[in-house]
Amino acid sequence: MMPGMQSIARVVLIVTGSLAIGVGALAFRPAAVPQVIRTASTARDDRPDSVTPERRRSMRMAVVADDPFRRNRAPSTTPYDGVRLEAARLAPPSPAVPRPVLGLSGIVWGRHPEALIDGVPGSDGSHLFHPGDTAGGLRVRVITREHVILAGMDTTWTLVIRRPAP
Repeated sequence: MMPGMQSIARVVLIVTGSLAIGVGALAFRPAAVPQVIRTASTARDDRPDSVTPERRRSMRMAVVADDPFRRNRAPSTTPYDGVRLEAARLAPPSPAVPRPVLGLSGIVWGRHPEALIDGVPGSDGSHLFHPGDTAGGLRVRVITREHVILAGMDTTWTLVIRRPAP
């Protein structure tokens, strides 16, 4: 850089830095605090013992009527029922839906694979499935040479062919 350019760059840098500091100071200055002019009536009303029970009740009703904690400021469409809520909390949990005991008897491999599955709800014996078939609330997702993936009843099963014990 030329010697004259260095001094110009330095001046520009100093001016820019000074402007940035000035703008930052203006942007982050504390907001003006409004001054409250106290009169005899406002000073008296600020004491906690000066609020009458009727005034307290009316203020409470005004807050409740406005529903300040709801976006639309309207009452809930579902009424609160503490008795029903407590009864539901104390009630025993509903029994879980029994899961079927499934077994994979065999896989017929070829252009369109098929799986022979035992224990399908609603049918006795084995049931022959193709990929995408549904029976007893179970849907066959994938059939490979080694396993079958079924989905249904909020569960995913991976069935492997049963091998006889040696």
